[in-house]
Amino acid sequence: KKDYLSPVEISKGLFDNNENTICTKYGTLDPFHESITILDPKTNRNETKRMILDGESGELIYFGEFLNPKTNKVESNTARVLAIDFNYAEDAVKSSLDGGKAAK
Repeated sequence: KKDYLSPVEISKGLFDNNENTICTKYGTLDPFHESITILDPKTNRNETKRMILDGESGELIYFGEFLNPKTNKVESNTARVLAIDFNYAEDAVKSSLDGGKAAK
């Protein structure tokens, strides 16, 4: 069986300031507790799973049961790497630093 890498996929998420979590299509990421909360399609319940934070790259690595796209079977020996890049809207940052007034 050959190892393979899936193509890189870019997805946007929403940061929740109150909970310090990031809501994505993969689930709710909690980088401070190194966990992800996902909806299990079999049980229809939320499950929180542990992730590993790579201190050098800042990537979150999740080892879990992922669907292999080639075989359409769930495999427990696959992993997914999530790299989080925070891109702030420039106007929103200027507005908050300016006390709500638009910067000129």
